[in-house]
Amino acid sequence: MFMLAFISALLITITLIPPLAYFSGVFNLYDYPSARKVHAIPIPRVGGIAITIAILIPIATLLAIDIATLGLIAALICIFVLGVLDDTISLNYRYKFIIQILAICLVLWLGYIDVTESYYYQAEMSHAAALIILYLFFILGVTNAINLADGLDGLAGGATLLSFSMMGLLAYESNNSEVLIVVLAILGSVFGFMRFNSHPAKVFMGDTGSLLLGFLLGILSIIICHSVDNAYVKTLPLLLVGLPVFDTLFVMAYRISQGCSPFHADKNHFHHRLMHNGLKHQEAVLLIYLIQAVFVLLAYFLRYSNEVAVVLTFIAISGVCILISTMQWSITASVTQTNIKNTAIYRSFSSWINNYSVTMYALLSCSLVTYLLLSCYFPAQLNIEIIYILIGISLVNGLLLLVRRNKQINLLDRLATYFMCLLTMYFVYQQSMQLDQAVSLMHDLMLAIASVVVLMLLLFQRQRRFSGSTLDFLMIISVIVVLNLPDSPIDVTGVSSLIIKLLLLFYCVEYVLYNLKKNQWLLRILFFLHPVMALAFNAMV
Repeated sequence: MFMLAFISALLITITLIPPLAYFSGVFNLYDYPSARKVHAIPIPRVGGIAITIAILIPIATLLAIDIATLGLIAALICIFVLGVLDDTISLNYRYKFIIQILAICLVLWLGYIDVTESYYYQAEMSHAAALIILYLFFILGVTNAINLADGLDGLAGGATLLSFSMMGLLAYESNNSEVLIVVLAILGSVFGFMRFNSHPAKVFMGDTGSLLLGFLLGILSIIICHSVDNAYVKTLPLLLVGLPVFDTLFVMAYRISQGCSPFHADKNHFHHRLMHNGLKHQEAVLLIYLIQAVFVLLAYFLRYSNEVAVVLTFIAISGVCILISTMQWSITASVTQTNIKNTAIYRSFSSWINNYSVTMYALLSCSLVTYLLLSCYFPAQLNIEIIYILIGISLVNGLLLLVRRNKQINLLDRLATYFMCLLTMYFVYQQSMQLDQAVSLMHDLMLAIASVVVLMLLLFQRQRRFSGSTLDFLMIISVIVVLNLPDSPIDVTGVSSLIIKLLLLFYCVEYVLYNLKKNQWLLRILFFLHPVMALAFNAMV
C-alpha cells in the first residue's frame, strides 16, 4: 500500500504533465518573463495540476474515507481551485488569504487536525480557540512561504521534497500509517514533476503546486509533531519547513524596514540575493538544497530535545543564511577556481576519450546489456504476481517494438526503461543463495564498467550533450543521508548497496537514452527480451 501510493503518484504525474503542457496555451497557463523572474521565455505552469491529481487519487483510494479525510480532500480542492485561478488571472492577495483560511477551517472543523488530540490541548491550554488560531496562522504562513520560495527551477520542489522526506521518516517512526501514505503520495508526485522542472525547466508548478505543497507541509507537520502519541519536540515544524520560513520572515521584515508593504513583490528573496552576488542558477539551487538539508537533518537530531533548543537552532542557521546572502560569490569563485582543463593530464585524457569515443559507447552498451540480461538469471523462483506483471510488460514492450520500431525516444520508452531498471533491482534483491559467486561478481563488474565509462565521457568529452541536474544531486544527497542516519527507524541492512546500484543504473541508462540518436530498435528489442528471459529462466527452475 505504501509503495503503491508513491509509484501511482509518480506515474500519474509523469503521464499527465506532457498533455497538460501541450494544452496550456488554451487556458493561458503560461508563466511569462518579467523583471522579477529569471526565465527568458514563456513556460507552461501546469505542474501543480498534475501534482494535485496525483496526490488526490491515492488519498481517495488508499485512505479510509471518513469525515476527516473528506475534510482534507475538500480543503485540497479549495487550494487547487485557488491556485488555478491565481495562475490564470492573478488574484489579489486578500482573496487568496480568504480561500486559504476557508481551506484551513475545513481541515480543523472536520477533524483532520483534531485539536482535542493536540499535546497543547491535553496540557490544558486556556481554551481550544487559542490553539485553533495558532494552527490557522501557522498553516497560512507555511502555505505562503512555499509559494514565495518558488522562484528558481527546481527550488520549491526540491526544498519541499527534503522536508516531506524527513516527515515521512518521522511518520514511519511514530507508526502513523495514514500520514505516511499521504507523504509518499506527495513524494511520488514531486519526484515525477522534478523530472520536468530541473534547470532548464520545461514546466513550472505554478501557484497551484506551491500553495498545495505548502498547505500540506503545514498540516502534516502539525499532525506529526503535536500528537500526544509521540514525544517529538513541539517546535520541530520550524526546522522541518526550514529555509522557506526564514526567507519569508527575512523578506517581510526587510520590506517593512524600507517602508513598503510586506506583500510587495520584489527581488530580495534569498535566491535572488545569491544570484545577484554571483552564483549561477544551478549553483544557487544546489546551495539552497544543502541549507535545507541542514535544517531537516537538525530536525531529526533534535526531535527529542526541547522547544528552546529548536528555536535557538533555527535562529542560528538563519543568521548563517543572512551571512551567506551577503557574500560576493563571483569574487570567491574567481579566487578559488582552478583551470583544470588547461593541464596536460586533462588534455591527454580528453584527447584519448574523444579519439576512442565510439569504442567507449560500444563498451558502455555491451556492459549495460550484459548487466540487465544477466539479472534475469538471479531469482530462484518468481511468485505468481510478478509472473503476471512480466507477461504484461512483455506484451506492452512487444507492441512498442512493432509500432515504433526505429522512431525517436519518447516518454513511453523512458517508462519502459525505468520499469526495466526497477525489475533488474528486484531480480538482484531476490538473488538465489545457490547462485555462483563468479556470476554475481561478473554482474557487479558490468555495472562498475558502465559507471566508469559514463563518468569518463562526462568529464572528458568535448561535445557534452548530457549533464547532471539538481535532481540528480538531490537524489544522491537523500540516499547518502538516509543510509547513514544514526538510530534510523528504517532498517537498511542489505538494501543500501541495492539503492546505490539502482542510482548508478538509472544514471547510466539515462545517459544512453540521451545520446541514442539512431538504431532505437535495438533498445526496444532489449525492452522485450528482458522480461521474456526472466520468464524463461523461471520456467527452467
